[in-house]
Amino acid sequence: MTRELRCTYRLQLGPRLTLRDARALVPTLRELGVSHLYLSPVWEARPGSEHGYDVTDPTAVRAELGGEDALRELAAAGLGLVLDIVPNHMATDAEHNPFWRDPLWRASFFDLDWRSGGHRRFFDVDELAGVQQELPEVFETTHRKVLELVREGVVDGVRVDHPDGLATPARYLERLSEAGVEHVWAEKILERDEELPDWPVAGTTGYDFLAQADGLFADPSGEEPLTRLYAEITGERRPFAEIAREAKLEQARTTFADEVARLRLLLPAELAAALDLAAALASFPIYRTYVDPSTGLVSDADRRAVTHAALDPRLERILLLEERGFDAFVTRWQQTTPPVAAKGVEDTAFYRYNRLLALNEVGGDPGGFSTSVEEFHEARPGVSSAGRARCSRRRHTTRSAPPTSGRGC
Repeated sequence: MTRELRCTYRLQLGPRLTLRDARALVPTLRELGVSHLYLSPVWEARPGSEHGYDVTDPTAVRAELGGEDALRELAAAGLGLVLDIVPNHMATDAEHNPFWRDPLWRASFFDLDWRSGGHRRFFDVDELAGVQQELPEVFETTHRKVLELVREGVVDGVRVDHPDGLATPARYLERLSEAGVEHVWAEKILERDEELPDWPVAGTTGYDFLAQADGLFADPSGEEPLTRLYAEITGERRPFAEIAREAKLEQARTTFADEVARLRLLLPAELAAALDLAAALASFPIYRTYVDPSTGLVSDADRRAVTHAALDPRLERILLLEERGFDAFVTRWQQTTPPVAAKGVEDTAFYRYNRLLALNEVGGDPGGFSTSVEEFHEARPGVSSAGRARCSRRRHTTRSAPPTSGRGC
């Protein structure tokens, strides 16, 4: 890292805030103690995009933001740069996305379902198609520009958007490390007692820290009277976990019905007919597991998650690689549980259970309440167990993030 990382300041770039606009903010931010600008995606995206996550060409800096020259000028202005990269998906925009427009590129780059004519989506967004980063040639092409910027010292680190959508997140992050990207933050949502896998990253983007920190400001003596009052006003007495599971099941059976149907196609017809895959997806206790069919690796955390879910015994054996021959199903299952969880919990259950709205943050648990100081320091959010033995001072400790907007912030 060319500059010591002390504090990042995120800028949401777009037509109304370009890279040259950002450069004008550098003196003020430097006076505030900021060491690095943490930029939303700078890559070519759909014209007029206000967020930049609908990438159309990850090999070029977006002209609407000022292009590569403006990015290099910003890097020379006195603050370090952390870039947001979006490996999981790109926009299905044939006019502006050369990889989607060309049939040969499309066939090799994107996660297509040739039987249905569809593609793996980012959550429920049809216009964002999953990218096959597990293929070395796809990784090399889509990361050519960002790796060049890192090698030249223009960029100090990257934030990886939604690694849980990838077929092999661990291998992807290892490739980044092997390519020379030393400072990486993973946008990973962890449940309250879940640890970050031992990935080559500095930590998460901080949703877990945010959830733990919110609990510090909730007085535990208020939980019982607030819960009673909420029940009296709304009539809702069920625990949040039950509401969340109901919402996940609803999403699995409606929004993600096509994804469930594709999972069935990867199983023998008799087994597919016997399993309630939507209910199994809804019962999963975490965003996803990281079972690796190519190596046979099943971690203790993976095993706990699978055995905790309400699964058919044969489905459990398949997901734990105790019954082989279903590698494609296991991979696709692990890519399907995250969107079911996100749409079911954050985008549905959070709006149905509002006992204390401040707890309804991405990565938070509205069914919990307070966090003691002792619990907070013991948790060390956003760091793997192996990472705790290393210096973890570069993990993100956010108090607000873009996905929290509209969810109690």
